[in-house]
Amino acid sequence: MKYRFGLFDVDCQELNESGNGLSLRPRVEPLAESLDELYTCAEEHGFPVVFTTCCSGRMPGPGDLDDVLYVPLDPARREWEDEVESHRFFYLEKNAYGDPKINVRLRAFDMFQDNKNAPRLLEKLEVDEWLAFGNAFDGCVACAARGLLAAGQKVRLLPDVGVLGAKGYGPSGTEENLRNVINELCELGAETGTLDSFLRSLAS
Repeated sequence: MKYRFGLFDVDCQELNESGNGLSLRPRVEPLAESLDELYTCAEEHGFPVVFTTCCSGRMPGPGDLDDVLYVPLDPARREWEDEVESHRFFYLEKNAYGDPKINVRLRAFDMFQDNKNAPRLLEKLEVDEWLAFGNAFDGCVACAARGLLAAGQKVRLLPDVGVLGAKGYGPSGTEENLRNVINELCELGAETGTLDSFLRSLAS
């Protein structure tokens, strides 16, 4: 498989209360219109969507969502690889320890630290450029971007489709930290853009 673009959706979605679908995390509900535009665009063009769920959210389990391929943490589990071509939505499992402070201390939010199947998924999807966006842009989204870049992927950050991280964890949650993080990621090779510029580029 090969795709021009892929969406890397960081912690915007969680299992709904009924356990049979996805809903937006409360912190990103102000982004609902922009997220809907992105999801609709991905559907219309057939772009793959890789997503994670916040460590404090309702995380999907194996088999919870019929149209989503569950990519487990355990690198010894390879059965999911045979199903990549038949899916467009991919959920990367993360660790969660039941306490936000422990999650931060152990970096549970860093999906590339613990999920050793993540690089395998990227190899199989063969995406030319990933659009990174979502919840806690100066924290969790930045971790996703670092992981993508370290795996040799091209990354376009969409800061206008994101919210700041929670305050109370070092510099997290400030505009200054967001600027510093984006500058760091650009030095590592990421590019920045906006949702509108991306949608316009598809139409041209």
